[in-house]
Amino acid sequence: MATGTLTSTTIAARYKSLLKLTGTANDVLAADASAKYVEDGDGNDSVLSLSTTRVGIGNTAPTALLTAGAITTLVTDGTTAVTPEGVNVHITEASKYAMGIKNADASGDGLIIQAGDAADDFALRVEDYDSANDLLVVQGGGAVGIGTDAPAGLMEISSTSGHVISYITAKADATYTPQIQFRTGATPSTKFSMGVEAVGHADAGKFKIASQAGMIGTSEFVIDSSGNVGIGTASPSSYDGEADNLVVGTGTGHNGITILAGNTSKSKIHFADGTSAAAYDGMLYYDHNTRGMSLVTSANERMTIDSSGNVGIGASTLPWQSGWTALRLGGNTHITSITATQANSAFYLVHNAQKDTDSSFEYISEDEATSYSQGDGRHIFAYAGSGEATTDITFIDSFTLDNDGDVKVLVGDLIFGTAGKGIVLGATSNTDANTLDDYEEGSYTATISESGGQTPTAAAGSSKLSYTKIGRLVTVVGTIQIDNIDSGSGALQISLPFTPKANDVGTGYHASYVGTYDVDIAGDGEAVYAQINPGTAATSLYAVRDGATAVAQIATGYYRMVVTFEV
Repeated sequence: MATGTLTSTTIAARYKSLLKLTGTANDVLAADASAKYVEDGDGNDSVLSLSTTRVGIGNTAPTALLTAGAITTLVTDGTTAVTPEGVNVHITEASKYAMGIKNADASGDGLIIQAGDAADDFALRVEDYDSANDLLVVQGGGAVGIGTDAPAGLMEISSTSGHVISYITAKADATYTPQIQFRTGATPSTKFSMGVEAVGHADAGKFKIASQAGMIGTSEFVIDSSGNVGIGTASPSSYDGEADNLVVGTGTGHNGITILAGNTSKSKIHFADGTSAAAYDGMLYYDHNTRGMSLVTSANERMTIDSSGNVGIGASTLPWQSGWTALRLGGNTHITSITATQANSAFYLVHNAQKDTDSSFEYISEDEATSYSQGDGRHIFAYAGSGEATTDITFIDSFTLDNDGDVKVLVGDLIFGTAGKGIVLGATSNTDANTLDDYEEGSYTATISESGGQTPTAAAGSSKLSYTKIGRLVTVVGTIQIDNIDSGSGALQISLPFTPKANDVGTGYHASYVGTYDVDIAGDGEAVYAQINPGTAATSLYAVRDGATAVAQIATGYYRMVVTFEV
């Protein structure tokens, strides 16, 4: 009906309860924001206003199809004004909701919002009270942003004023676990799950990742409450406390770790105790370019294994003959052997030598070289004089232990460096009785004297005698020419190189032979013999008369002696 005052033909009391629009007589509805309040017959305004295109609640200038509350213009990013075209609800009441939507049916839906499908079309945009910040947006393309109006992916949570923290909480922790499951496929199925086992489960409080729907009871990847990680085990902290930060393995079957690198790069494990420039103190690495393995301690390379299996300790490996395996100790020493298990094999311990790829031994440094080898049941010690580095070596065998048990000294002498040590003959233990521990041979110039006090003289050069000492037995050999005896008539006394020992029967006689030439013994002497004086380093020559009587008498001439005695 038309707006305005009731006509005189109507009964005012009859239409008192009728609703009308405010205005003058014959006013009609205007468009858009020019709305009029609905009032009763007495002219009392309601909160509802109408225009031909809009509805207002609490205002007469609705800015949208329905405007409730004060007339306002929204500011979407703190500066840009936007006029809602659908519903604009504006209240200024503390602790009050601006709008509520409820479907009281237990199976009913709540709210459906439809909008454009472009990235800058918002199906939902929630801002703070002064429109300065976006709290939640749902873009037309389906992306959700929390704290941002331009999510970088399907969902982004962003903040510029504090830590970005999201919580997944299972309050009934004795039964349920907080978890995330990842599904793929046109008919989606769960491929991975991650979450924390709840109280009441065997691994309560442990974070897990599992390749299945749910992670309760799994052990593929576990982080326990101590921060220790288990791969294949749910209890990494049950292992050695000095090595339980990462425990890999199931305890059954084969288990392992693979480090994958480029074929010209290195695969490494570092051991660090600080943040030095090298960032490691120890290291184990494999060089995929050279196909060698190295061990580092105290930030220095200590051991290498090359692609042929040769090992260097304290130095890198050197080129080596194919078919042989070598261990290099420091810069100049090698232990090497034929790689294959076979008859007629060989083993070498060499110093200052390498077995080059041409099969020859070569000097490493300009110095002498030595070799010890085993092969065919023989032990061979050899040496070589000094030579230039990288030139071939000709070893000379100096000592061998043959496969028949014979010991041969091919060059030089056999010397015992400690007194009392010797060769055990005919026995299995080195008792004094069967140990030959003393040998000496040489010559000396004998001192000539006469028991009566005279001083006989020997011809020049004739008093030099030779001796051989084997153990306690000494043999003296030589010829003395006496050319002057003055007028003495006592025994001829000749010094010995060692002091004789008194024999067990208490006499002073030892084995001896004395031959004479051009000696005229007075008184018909028939022979000369030597008497060893116990405890005195001298022998006395006596003449024998009539085959029995000893006569202390000497004469000029030649005396050829062979005297043997104990010391």
